[in-house]
Amino acid sequence: MTAVFLITEYRLIYEMFFNQDYISHRIEWSLVHYSFRDMLNVSIKNFVFGHNHAHSLQQYFVGISVLISIVAMIICRKIDRVLISLLLLTFFISIWYGFYRWRGILEIKEKISLLNMFNLTRFHWLHPLLWYLIFFLALAFIIKSIKFGQIIAIILLVLQIAFLFYNNSEFVERRNNSPTYKQFYSVELFEEIRKEIGKDQEDYRVASLGIHPSIAMYNGFYTIDGFHSNYPLEHKHKFRKIIEKELEKNEVIKRYFDDQADRCYLMSSEIGRDFMIDKYSEKELNDLELNNAALKELECVYILSSVKINNSIESGLELIEIFEDEDSIWRIYLYDVK
Repeated sequence: MTAVFLITEYRLIYEMFFNQDYISHRIEWSLVHYSFRDMLNVSIKNFVFGHNHAHSLQQYFVGISVLISIVAMIICRKIDRVLISLLLLTFFISIWYGFYRWRGILEIKEKISLLNMFNLTRFHWLHPLLWYLIFFLALAFIIKSIKFGQIIAIILLVLQIAFLFYNNSEFVERRNNSPTYKQFYSVELFEEIRKEIGKDQEDYRVASLGIHPSIAMYNGFYTIDGFHSNYPLEHKHKFRKIIEKELEKNEVIKRYFDDQADRCYLMSSEIGRDFMIDKYSEKELNDLELNNAALKELECVYILSSVKINNSIESGLELIEIFEDEDSIWRIYLYDVK
């Protein structure tokens, strides 16, 4: 896996370590730093509930099996050293995850730029593997050490499997009434937008407002924005000029962009970090201030907005057309940048 990764990500390796002219936007990463108490809470929460990007779903039945096995170890005076070692390793990863943003190590990060550029907390992605190894060992110990242990183990196993199915992302998204892939990418709707523009997509650039730029990318548009874990610092600075007035109005989005900027998105102080404004929303923009000259510098000609811009004329934006269809969750306002 390591070899395959190094081969497929050869451009990343080259840019980060061998191209002296390349400066990543990550050099300006400034992950929020918290107090000791805050970080302790983050660590405990991570250990008990896991991370939302690496679900272990261990908080109930896996946790109960661990507690039962530990009680059994105490009663039997027999310790499963592998189980305890894995449990301690899992806990240490959670501690590392929590305290990586502690103010106490801020000075170390400032002296070693690589610690800022790389998110070294990602060891928590090992948690699912570790927790289910722990689950297996705990069930095995319960079976060997407790009367009716096999029945208890089967019950815990069945309950955990049921819990996993219930929390399957497909079912969770359905319960949350999230859009389908078809509704999200809205191919037919964006085909209408492409036809309305009537130019070769390579000849112009677009930016998205109120929706994720990945939608425009998926539909063949060339974008100046996007969610990128590594891109040139120069582009971040040029892009910031576009939204600098909006950032000054809202401290939350200002810190969000300046401290990380993986989401190199058009941002508005009126909608904040909402990038899923569908056609059922009543949100509108009344005071949008973008730097059109900076947009033009990045060859951006059109803005695809899911919210109506009421001060578009004052902002130097001309509404070309409004696009909507029943199979899409979006209502797209196509603006020409003047």
